[in-house]
Formats: sequence, C-alpha cells, structure tokens
Amino acid sequence: MEDEELLSEYESQQRPVNILSGAEFAELLDGVLDPSPEFETAVKESF
Repeated sequence: MEDEELLSEYESQQRPVNILSGAEFAELLDGVLDPSPEFETAVKESF
C-alpha cells in the first residue's frame, strides 16, 4: 500500500493493515460465498 498518510492513521489507531494479493482476496471471497455444508447447517439451525 502506498498511501503513507492512511497507513499512519491506521497505525495511530492501533489497527493493523494486512494487504492481500488478488489471488488471496479471491480465495477469501470463495470461502465466504461458497460456505461448507456444515456451516450452512449450523447457520440454518441457529434461526
């Protein structure tokens, strides 16, 4: 990330910034958008 002002602001707020590559972000989204059957069952049973 090249925005030093933004990074400085996050650091002053003690909020870590973890930069993801495009592939890492896509993998994260795949996990969220295509949950495991066990997770789906747990969510459905909680309502």
